[in-house]
Amino acid sequence: MFKKYPSVKIYLVAFDFVLLLLSLRVTFILRYRVLEGPLPIPKLVFVVYVLLLLPYAFIFRLNNLYKQRIFLSSYEQMLQIVKSLLSLLGLYILAVFGLRNLLIEKSRVLLILFFIIAFFFLALGRVFVFRKLYKIFKGNEALDLKRRIIVVGAGQAGTDLLTKIKESPYEGIKILGFFDDDPAKKGKEILGVPVLGAIQDMDYYLQTLKISVDGIYICISLIDHQALLDLIQRIKAYGYPVYLDSQPFKVINDRINVHEFESLLSASVHGASNAFYTDFLKRIMDAVFSALFLLLLSPFFLVVSVLIKMTSKGTVIYKSRVVGKNEKQFTWYKFRTMRVGQDSAKHDTLMYELIKKKKKEGTLKIKDDERITRVGKFLRKFSLDELPQLVNVLKGQMSLIGPRPCSPYEFSLYEEWHKKRFAVLPGITGLWQAFGRSYVGYDDMIIMDVYYIEKMSFWLDLKILFKTAEVVLLGKGAY
Repeated sequence: MFKKYPSVKIYLVAFDFVLLLLSLRVTFILRYRVLEGPLPIPKLVFVVYVLLLLPYAFIFRLNNLYKQRIFLSSYEQMLQIVKSLLSLLGLYILAVFGLRNLLIEKSRVLLILFFIIAFFFLALGRVFVFRKLYKIFKGNEALDLKRRIIVVGAGQAGTDLLTKIKESPYEGIKILGFFDDDPAKKGKEILGVPVLGAIQDMDYYLQTLKISVDGIYICISLIDHQALLDLIQRIKAYGYPVYLDSQPFKVINDRINVHEFESLLSASVHGASNAFYTDFLKRIMDAVFSALFLLLLSPFFLVVSVLIKMTSKGTVIYKSRVVGKNEKQFTWYKFRTMRVGQDSAKHDTLMYELIKKKKKEGTLKIKDDERITRVGKFLRKFSLDELPQLVNVLKGQMSLIGPRPCSPYEFSLYEEWHKKRFAVLPGITGLWQAFGRSYVGYDDMIIMDVYYIEKMSFWLDLKILFKTAEVVLLGKGAY
């Protein structure tokens, strides 16, 4: 039966809650019984502080504290604990202002004490207790700490994966078997692990024999994008998490650092999407926030409009037709950054080189483009020319976060697998804009879009939003 969350993570979530609760209790004892005591501890205030702890698991997860490569480390884990506690403090500060009559008294002392004590307890508990217990008991079958996986691909990539697992005793992974379509490999063993059969034989093992599995790894290096995406769709039907150790998805591990284990660079492409969020809540958030941003940014829009009109002839807003969800075209809005009357020949040539000739380096925009105005250069540097797309979001043609839309000319150059990025609404920003920007090839950009579609969630969108803010403020990779 599929287990969305491995046992070791469930134990760690519970362990964190005990540590945070203990930290809170010690904080209140110090505040009321020692520093200004002895005074009775206000039960209602304590209950409110306990309730505000409840989002901890989501915050810790956002900061990767439940990835095995993090909780088995020291320095990186300490850093993420600090970031997570600062986020919790942010919730407490909001609550203090919202419930000032109840919580305002000596709240500063409480928050400072809680941060110090919680950091001490979490660091000590995770690094010196939980990690040591995990290493001692990871082989205990009763505790069910090992991750059981099967591997698709018994070639060099699969062998390398098995070798890494055997060389990393603390990874806590057990490979049950390989599946490979090469009939010559069936029945053989690779470093003691059997090749159970062809890929289609997984039906028998997973559905009929009902072997317990925690994930399926695809380890095939020499495979084109279309074949790999087709294989992913076949394997997803089994309902287990799918992990990739394959060359076409290398950009995900290089750019986003999403891998679960220290030595296994493998991106998960299935198991995180939530239909309630993707089909309902995301659209409500898009409508609310786009309307709010348009209202708040209206003075800025006015200033930019005046600057554009003063420095070059033409309209303030540039309109173009682009391809969006389900391959349908719509009118796209941007601040005009080019002089009027410029043709698209240069950009079309660049797109042809990126898409058809598989040019690896470069950007979707032409560097040092003489067609761009002085104001346009500034707007592009900080991606401010994209802000009018908030109107597209409000109209339901785009989302705040999603794959980048493309021009009809770009679309005419697409291979079939490229079109998978049109399964969702395009976004003002997205995984490529935040983590790839101008430093990846076109195929890699599409892979990042496909990965986003597979993993779309509130937490991934939040991560993209924070990263976008960083790259925009620093002007990284924009021309």
